Amino acid sequence: MSEEKVILVTGGTGLVGKGIAEYIRQQGEARTNEKWIFLKSSDGDLRSKEATSAIFQKYKPTHVIHLAAKVGGLFSNMKYKVEFFRDNIAINDNVLACCNEFGVKKCVSCLSTCIFPDKTTYPIDETMVHNGPPHHSNEGYAYAKRMIDVLSRAYNLQYGQCKFTTVIPTNIYGPHDNYHLADSHVIPGLIHKTYNAMRKHHNNKNNTDLTIMGTGKPLRQFIFSEDLGRLFVWVMDNYEETEPIILSVDEEAEVSIADVVTMITEAMEFKGKVIYDTTKADGQYKKTASNKKLKSLYPGLTFKPMKEAIKISTQWFIDNYETAPMDNSYITKDGRVAQKTNWRLSIISDYFWYFLNQIVFFFETLFSDPATEKYKKKHGDRDRNYLGWNNGNGGGGNGGGGGGGPRIRTLNQVGKSDDI
Repeated sequence: MSEEKVILVTGGTGLVGKGIAEYIRQQGEARTNEKWIFLKSSDGDLRSKEATSAIFQKYKPTHVIHLAAKVGGLFSNMKYKVEFFRDNIAINDNVLACCNEFGVKKCVSCLSTCIFPDKTTYPIDETMVHNGPPHHSNEGYAYAKRMIDVLSRAYNLQYGQCKFTTVIPTNIYGPHDNYHLADSHVIPGLIHKTYNAMRKHHNNKNNTDLTIMGTGKPLRQFIFSEDLGRLFVWVMDNYEETEPIILSVDEEAEVSIADVVTMITEAMEFKGKVIYDTTKADGQYKKTASNKKLKSLYPGLTFKPMKEAIKISTQWFIDNYETAPMDNSYITKDGRVAQKTNWRLSIISDYFWYFLNQIVFFFETLFSDPATEKYKKKHGDRDRNYLGWNNGNGGGGNGGGGGGGPRIRTLNQVGKSDDI
């Protein structure tokens, strides 16, 4: 009997991990003598080498599919370039190092088409990854992803005991996506916004406009998560090259964002007006990728038609709205992202932490010299600042006044995602 394969999937509860899990489920007994472990963020912080080593020590994987990353939409990538770079560098360094140290036989890491040069010829292919700088909007994330390719080749050359390779999928969508209004990628974000507009229309009995950020003109190739899950497993089983391989639909399947909006609104039967806010950034215009290498190695490869896959994706979101991965934000009339909060719980929480802060302050006072500059610097405005009173904020929220309103943040002010 052959040795059991233990396949560890980092970021295993995300969109691609769920696609892989669904494919494995469909295979049933066709994949015997395998143990699949789909890691979630609560299993350990992959930014920590100690936590990552503990995971590898616990599960002793023979194969690794490395999906975990700090990800986000266009505006998050534009604002938090440092965090996207540093967190992803740490994650990738720790995972690949542990693959080498713990005797893993093969590691397949996930890159992204955003790593390709902004100024390039099309279609892009696997030989062009390092030919120039990526688009400035997501350079923190893109450079961190590029380094996986560099590090994989270095490990293969210097050590050679684990086979490191990488894949480059195009834009992914499907069930179990991240539907955060401010931090998601384009399709899940559009699904969530359309759903909100439909709910508002239903409540008001009036048509509600659906506002799309940008012109709708940029072009993208989209791959359904379940198709991609099948391809990841194929790469693990069959692809032995060090150089990356693009996992993409055909060039002819490229569509505009406006086309995607039409598919989503038709699938969800949205009857309102679609408005394109051309004052907002479009990001990179196109990233057309060639799947020639993939099709030469995987003859007969087919993909689920996009309209059918969009219908599946939108219906999953509707059916799972209460539990789908998303924040509790919504879009205001002027295009801002607002946070729905329970103002009573917010006030209770704020005052709880305020009084706890005062108790700590009291005991620290007993053992400190109030005359010292260090003490005054540390505690001088402590009680006045805690609830934000010096900033003009109300006691229970950031909206001013009595603190009962929603916490409003502009689209460029929304925090980072938690997809590690």
